[in-house]
Amino acid sequence: MDVKNHQILAVHTNRGTLYPKVVVNAAGVYSDAIAQMAQDQFFSIHPRKGTDSILDKAVTPSLSQTAMTVYPKLGEEKKTHSKGGGLIPTADKNILVGPDAIEIPDREDYTTVKESIDAIFSKHKTTIASLSERDIITYFSGTRAATYEEDFIVQKGKWTKNILHAAGIQSPGITAAPAIGEDIALWASQMLNAPKKEAFDPIRKGVVKTRFLSDEERDALIKKNPAYGHIVCRCEEISEGEIIDAIHSLIPPTTVDGIKRRVRAGMNGPRAYKAATLHCFLFKMNQPLKLTLDGKVAFDGKGLLVVIANGFCYGGGYYCAPKAKIDDGLIDVCLIKKVGKLKAAGFMKIFRQGRHIDSPKTKDLVIFQRCKKAIIESTKPVAYAIDGEVFRQRKVEVSILPLALSFVVPAKKN
Repeated sequence: MDVKNHQILAVHTNRGTLYPKVVVNAAGVYSDAIAQMAQDQFFSIHPRKGTDSILDKAVTPSLSQTAMTVYPKLGEEKKTHSKGGGLIPTADKNILVGPDAIEIPDREDYTTVKESIDAIFSKHKTTIASLSERDIITYFSGTRAATYEEDFIVQKGKWTKNILHAAGIQSPGITAAPAIGEDIALWASQMLNAPKKEAFDPIRKGVVKTRFLSDEERDALIKKNPAYGHIVCRCEEISEGEIIDAIHSLIPPTTVDGIKRRVRAGMNGPRAYKAATLHCFLFKMNQPLKLTLDGKVAFDGKGLLVVIANGFCYGGGYYCAPKAKIDDGLIDVCLIKKVGKLKAAGFMKIFRQGRHIDSPKTKDLVIFQRCKKAIIESTKPVAYAIDGEVFRQRKVEVSILPLALSFVVPAKKN
């Protein structure tokens, strides 16, 4: 940041330079670093990690009536600033177990470890013996942005005039967010001398949640759009229509994980690949791709999807490379060119069945070739997945290493 006479003049980023009138510091665990850049640091952040577990809905009826937060025993000295976690029913009717509170040096430590989960469950089993780790459907960690004063910092800058701090926000942050937002908005408008927009509509229409509709409402919706009757995720009862709505929302998700966060599709096993493929076909994923196979350019243009496979099937039923042989020393590469939305549904069915290689309907859309080395290049980072792990970069190289793995097998019997 460029600061002069207690005023932020410029903010330099990896995407260019901004010249702000007001800066709102809501940078979480990095809020003290932002304050330092603005020459307005009067607090420090010490990261505190917490791990949560989400339980299957099947156990909700037996636990929801006994959900609680666990505090130290009456008369026992409180040794930490944490409430100690609890059993909390979520808005989606799962039970959340946790979090714990571990001081850490790394601001971005989101790892989950068995010791944390064991400790949380062990504590709660003293009151609810039926609690079981076997009911966990997912778990995750987050990092609290705790200050040494253990208090929120919601105020104007002390020395720098055009900065507002919303820092040190810990576990009650979601509860406090509306009030914090109102204070920050009021101060910012005063600094900018900006009048309130009377025509502003603060209500944002959300994605339809079919699982909460009555039979009559759901039936009417399906008659209007059959996609709402096609259930993609049975566990969470998420329809294809809800996923499409999320994809075409005002702030669209750009990854499959983004869709999961928007509509709660479980995304386990085949459902993840189905949603990912649906995302590719319906979202604007077509972008410039250059595909080079064994040193020769096979494609240079707009492409939708590239599959590099050593086996013929993935995702629990997508026959992406139906002719692949795992022991032939070659990788099978299948590139799907840009596909219009009108052709998407029909093509998705053909692709799943493995008929896209030889079908006359898709011969102009598919490039299929075997090689030993494939290179994918793009003008901007593209998402690619390796066994479910998603990464982004401009260039991806894949090559096969013949006889690279050694196996231990039982000795032959004489």
